[in-house]
Amino acid sequence: LARKLAATKDNTVIIKAGTPRNPVIGIAPNEGLDGECAKIVIESGKKLTVKAGRVLNVYGDWVNNGNADLGDSYISGGKVKFCGSGGQKVYGANNWINIEFTNGLTFVSGTGAQNLYGVMNKTGGTLVTNNQLTVKSISTPLPYGTTACIDSGVGVITGNVTVERYLPSPAGYKYISIPVGGINCSQVVSQMSNFDTSTWGADYSLGGWTTFWMYDETNISQTLHPNGYITDINQQIMQNGWVCPSGPNEPIVTMRGYIINDVNNKVISFTGPLNDGDISYPLTYTSSTGVGGSSLHDGWHLLGNPYPCPIDWTNNTTGWDKRNILPTLYFFKPNSMYYGF
Repeated sequence: LARKLAATKDNTVIIKAGTPRNPVIGIAPNEGLDGECAKIVIESGKKLTVKAGRVLNVYGDWVNNGNADLGDSYISGGKVKFCGSGGQKVYGANNWINIEFTNGLTFVSGTGAQNLYGVMNKTGGTLVTNNQLTVKSISTPLPYGTTACIDSGVGVITGNVTVERYLPSPAGYKYISIPVGGINCSQVVSQMSNFDTSTWGADYSLGGWTTFWMYDETNISQTLHPNGYITDINQQIMQNGWVCPSGPNEPIVTMRGYIINDVNNKVISFTGPLNDGDISYPLTYTSSTGVGGSSLHDGWHLLGNPYPCPIDWTNNTTGWDKRNILPTLYFFKPNSMYYGF
């Protein structure tokens, strides 16, 4: 192996321990060439780098007993594409920048963590994670950091996946939506530095306060807040939808948005099976005109992206059913602990 993989998909490549060089795919004079191999073995003390824009096509197993880093940095690197006919296995710890699987692939249990820093393309087949995959979220580049993602391809991922989310400055309200299933509210508040367990079930319309909120559109009480923060009944009716979940065992609802008020510059994470495929969320419309409200303040919901990848809200031809929903999305940007715009 020298500067590019001088192998073919029928050849096993071994990066031998004790040799003086660490191979790099994508540098001169072969900066425009990709690599390919059958099985690849990275021995102790060695490292393989795939430069940004380049692809290493692997048709056999992947064994990494050396350096786990596969790119120039955690935000720059190429892709490792598993192209075998099925049954490929990954051994050893790896920090993937970009990875693609086209048929069956297994992260072998107990051999090392699999961290994703870029994009995973699931083109086909099934990836068995054995609960070893983490979708990373890091603080660089500032100010918002970088979060890896898994695309919406036709491939299937089985097993639990840990998905991280970096919370940037400033401290204050952060809107979150959780892309894995099977978890409850305790897994949210256990990562918060300032949640008061006595505030479970808090209702803003009754003067309640918490640092973990969701929105209940059906709560249209005409009662003004006891502390007099708001004096306009129409605005108050809309604010009264804020409530805290009932307790630590309340399930997290897929696609529901939640608000946490916490410190900044920290990473939170959630572990479970990834949300995938078609997802629906029941919407309500509760009229407040009978209690002195305005229809402008009715029908609001706090929803979030339920997937481990970005979504295109403007795509009106495929993937969305937005009947009876206004086309505008609103985001909250904190500028202090309790205020924002």
